[in-house]
Amino acid sequence: MKSERGNAVDEGEVISEPLLYPNRAGLKIAAFFDHRRVGFKSCPFVILAPKYSETKKNNLQLAYFLAVNGLNVIRFDHSCHIGESDGDRLKFTLPGAVEDILATLDFLEQRMAVQSAGLIGSSLSARTALRAAAQDARVSFLICVVGVVNFRETVLQVYREDLVEQHLDGKRHGVNDLLGCNIDFDHFGETAIASDMVDLEGSLVDGRNLKVPALFFQAEHDVWVDLKEVEAVAAAAPNAKVRRIAGALHEVRESAVVADRLFRELVIASVNLSYGTKLQRTQALAPNKAAMLKQNRIERERLQRVENRGVDETSFWSEYLTKFEYLKNARAYRSFLDLVVELISPICPGEILVDAGCGNGALGLWAGRAWASARGASHEGDPPVWLSVDLTSSGLAEAMNSQAGLADQRERGFGALGFAYLRANFNDKDELGDTRALGWLIDGSVDAVVANLLVSYLDEPASVVKAFHRILRPGGRIVLSSMKPHCDMSGIWRDFLDEGAEGARLEPARDLLRAVGAIRVKEDVGMYRFFSANELVELLGAAGFCKCASYLTFSNQAVVVRAEK
Repeated sequence: MKSERGNAVDEGEVISEPLLYPNRAGLKIAAFFDHRRVGFKSCPFVILAPKYSETKKNNLQLAYFLAVNGLNVIRFDHSCHIGESDGDRLKFTLPGAVEDILATLDFLEQRMAVQSAGLIGSSLSARTALRAAAQDARVSFLICVVGVVNFRETVLQVYREDLVEQHLDGKRHGVNDLLGCNIDFDHFGETAIASDMVDLEGSLVDGRNLKVPALFFQAEHDVWVDLKEVEAVAAAAPNAKVRRIAGALHEVRESAVVADRLFRELVIASVNLSYGTKLQRTQALAPNKAAMLKQNRIERERLQRVENRGVDETSFWSEYLTKFEYLKNARAYRSFLDLVVELISPICPGEILVDAGCGNGALGLWAGRAWASARGASHEGDPPVWLSVDLTSSGLAEAMNSQAGLADQRERGFGALGFAYLRANFNDKDELGDTRALGWLIDGSVDAVVANLLVSYLDEPASVVKAFHRILRPGGRIVLSSMKPHCDMSGIWRDFLDEGAEGARLEPARDLLRAVGAIRVKEDVGMYRFFSANELVELLGAAGFCKCASYLTFSNQAVVVRAEK
């Protein structure tokens, strides 16, 4: 095959063509073909298998890195899974995911006369990629990123229960959440066990059957995957190596620096394995960022057209907040609240503070305790008013209940916040485009605004932040927070369990993890958006705020920015 990688500098514009082809069960698989606009016809192919609970959109950045460096890329959505492909999502299985990979190889051979392709899988999809590469000689090389090689052990680490053993013992879970997606767990477990894809031994067998070069990129700080087990699988394969990703968690995109370094390593490995060359790190090209962002918007809009929220947002958040209560017990979350209260302080007598998207009132409770502790029995000045605003009546009711003790404290003569509550939807706008949740507040009437983990879930966050600017007095302060893009909750979850979440508390804690997984799925399809520190600063700057300062908290998985009007 003629190498055309040398044209990448001059002819490196990448385009994405939509594809639709059947798998072996007759279900349509939706995919994209990413390649350079010119000079691509003789370039080698690489298949990107989607990560479990994610779509092909999340492989866009890696695909463009590969394509600009002279590789053709096919990335697809699994059948019976989230995304644009066909199938009942409750019926997702590991063997079915393997069949989707093989169907992609079929498509390349039958429709594009391509006899072989490299294969890259991440996390759980790395397990299915390993099986496909062990079975099909058309896979020319295999790369696994933070690959799960022992599903049983990984799920045990996540849920602190051996769900596979329970299934073997006859326990049935029915339709249940698995790592953020509802599936028929009994069907999933039965097919995984029957195909020998649940434990390390099955991966070792596939490793021994692997005839092509393989690389296993494993995160240095992976909570879910045992590096020694990955090394055992690599040792079983005739031509496999393990490379450790320094500083990485299981979600390697959690750090932009780590992700960029990894993408370049993947490009180098893929190009060298495809062309038989020795591409150096300094020679790897980066794709055009504007082109990637444009394609990302196109794919997000496509996903939003096919994804149905299922329940309205009020119902979703009402249910979520009942599970979020258990996070108050996590040390990392308490530190998060401590930081937000510190940044909104000092709270002075007579001030008005708006807690936008207060949820179950945890932040108000934290602020009220801090104020009461600092003021003691002082009666000087009027008490500050903490106005809690939220979409859900259940969240406000919980906030009122939890904060009632602080209100009683004020009535007994001790310093305490005065709490007020308002149910409102920040996505509802008036005829002037202002959010109705704050439309009744006059300009400059508020001393401080805190929007803790709110802006990610707004339809138009910029317009709401402008409303915050309008109601704040000159010199007033604002604190915004968001989970980081591609945040990794594994370390927080492990620490939470290690702190004593067990017994009666364990199942509600698992419910919280499932709810967080559901939010991640909504983020993936573009319903929600997590912000980086720079993006929050830009959001505030565009609304007219100044003196922005950003902080990392919540085990470095959340961003908090303080600014002034």
